Amino acid sequence: SSEVSLTRLLKGFRLIRLLKLFRLVKLAKYMNALEDQTGISPHTFDLIKLTVEVVFIGHMIACLWWYYSTHVSEESWWDSHIEAKEELYDTLGMTYPEPGLSEKYLTVLYWTITTLSTVGYGDISPSNTPERVMSIFIMIIGASVFGYIVANVSTLMSSLNEASARVSEKVSEVSEYLYERQCPDELSPAIVKHLKHLFSLESS
Repeated sequence: SSEVSLTRLLKGFRLIRLLKLFRLVKLAKYMNALEDQTGISPHTFDLIKLTVEVVFIGHMIACLWWYYSTHVSEESWWDSHIEAKEELYDTLGMTYPEPGLSEKYLTVLYWTITTLSTVGYGDISPSNTPERVMSIFIMIIGASVFGYIVANVSTLMSSLNEASARVSEKVSEVSEYLYERQCPDELSPAIVKHLKHLFSLESS
């Protein structure tokens, strides 16, 4: 039993190698250069970047959860999941096909996203104590990620509202000026339309 425990401990230490992936922080510099080159609105680019960050975090945690379940724990949640599927197919008189790599990945990613988003449907759950401990750790990360998403989306929406308010105020001032100067009716709408486009570009 001591040899088995030591083997599990050594496998657990291998997970520390994943810390090397923190070097990907350097990607922030490339993201800034990409934003300058594409010319996309900063608010839209921030929203896209936030989505990519969430998907990347979900992917990394899904890989960690799969490795931990298949290499550290004995009877993993995946074994229970397959047994339930096989029993369901047996009742229908069918044979459950061997799941491929894509099905395995989508299943573990599905569990990770539902956990990170604090939804947790409960159709896939840990089967032993080590997996429950790891699930608690992932849930803590999920709460932090969920708070990070809400805070960033709120900031982006508030920035968009402020930009829209500034544009509306400037357009209103220009419209009043054109009215006072008795600008021709055929010319005023074209000026206002052009200024709306110009102000929107400046605010973004």
